[in-house]
Amino acid sequence: MTLKREWFVFFVSPLLLVVVGVGAIQLMSRSRRPRFEEERRGELLVHEVMKVVRSEYVTPTDPMDLAYGAARGMARSLDRYCRVFDRVEIVQQKQKDEGRYKGIGVQAAVLRGRVTILKVVRPGPAARAGLEDGDVVLAIDDHPIPRNPVLSDALRRLKGEPGTTVRLTVRGFHGGEPRNVVVTRGIAENQSVHGDLLDAARGVGYVRIASFRGNTDTQFDKEVERLLAEGLKGLVIDLRGNLGGLLSVAVAITDRFLRSGEIVRTRGRHQVRVMEAHDSRSDLELPVVFLADAESASASEIMIGAMQDLGRAVVVGERTYGKGVVQGDFYFRYGAGGIRLTIAHYLTPAGRCIEKELAIGRGRKRRGGLLPDIPLPLTRLERSHALTLARRRRYQPFIRRALAEEDRTIPPGFKDRQLERAVAVLAGEDHDLRVEIQER
Repeated sequence: MTLKREWFVFFVSPLLLVVVGVGAIQLMSRSRRPRFEEERRGELLVHEVMKVVRSEYVTPTDPMDLAYGAARGMARSLDRYCRVFDRVEIVQQKQKDEGRYKGIGVQAAVLRGRVTILKVVRPGPAARAGLEDGDVVLAIDDHPIPRNPVLSDALRRLKGEPGTTVRLTVRGFHGGEPRNVVVTRGIAENQSVHGDLLDAARGVGYVRIASFRGNTDTQFDKEVERLLAEGLKGLVIDLRGNLGGLLSVAVAITDRFLRSGEIVRTRGRHQVRVMEAHDSRSDLELPVVFLADAESASASEIMIGAMQDLGRAVVVGERTYGKGVVQGDFYFRYGAGGIRLTIAHYLTPAGRCIEKELAIGRGRKRRGGLLPDIPLPLTRLERSHALTLARRRRYQPFIRRALAEEDRTIPPGFKDRQLERAVAVLAGEDHDLRVEIQER
């Protein structure tokens, strides 16, 4: 009797497994069927619309133009960050992300009626050819430039494919004999970082990061190394107007200030990724104050959020933008270009989600962003003046003075109140800091 029962179990058990497996497959197929049918109906709808437009629209249409239009419409329906790139745009975006562009590597403006080189990007084609900050351009390819020219017309002559040459006749900003300089066009770096020693006696330094590009961390290291050699003891990092850039670069620069701890956590559809700090001999132990405003976004907020949550920095200014998304680029197989999609949301070390569409916390009400430790709002005019002065810090002092003479919109006695407050914190003069942090 016992033997028969064992044989029965032996033969029936596989049968039960088969029955259960078939049932599970049927349930899965039934659950997948509505989704598959919905996706199929969507594809048929797009095909039907394209067919009707191609056959009935008043003028002939290009199928690829219609396809790109449909793709752009899909991207717009997802969120405000997704977009489709064509072939030209995707090359330009890649160069922008890498921090490079085609040209001779100069920043220029019209000063005192003449096209003037405000800054020569180093390294770059212009620097290799011997052009200097403040050089006044008198002629391009032997075509004289009139006084008070349209800057875009003059700069258009400097553009061209890498490997081609352009001949400039220039003289120094303070005068001197004209000289001819032949520049071979090439790829120049975008200068996204510049620094300045604000208070040599107390060692207070300033670094502005305009964006996070592929070369921003290297530029940051160079600026900080230079300031350290000049006696840097405390650092103001200006991220006002910085709309973001590459996540990896923001994490790398943040890692310079931390020995341990989580920098950021990204949560996507398929995985959660945690990026942590690494202990290094080169870690900077300087006190840090951030300047932030409503245009400090994305990668800027990753850096600010990590340093704020880990008690590594104080933030002065205004609530940040609230872009808590990570994006990825996907290239088309059947057409030129690609699509930039939101692939994850990120959280600060304290678990804060700052994305406007998701951040529903006490006192935030979908406003998103990060709150400063020391709230110090500026008027729209004050903010414009402060950012203008911040951008000018990349230039030589004599060029700054010339720019001030040229631009009379900024009052002579204007003070950047946010920057002055940050300096006061680093200099130990801000006695209200502890109270304000506790009340945040």
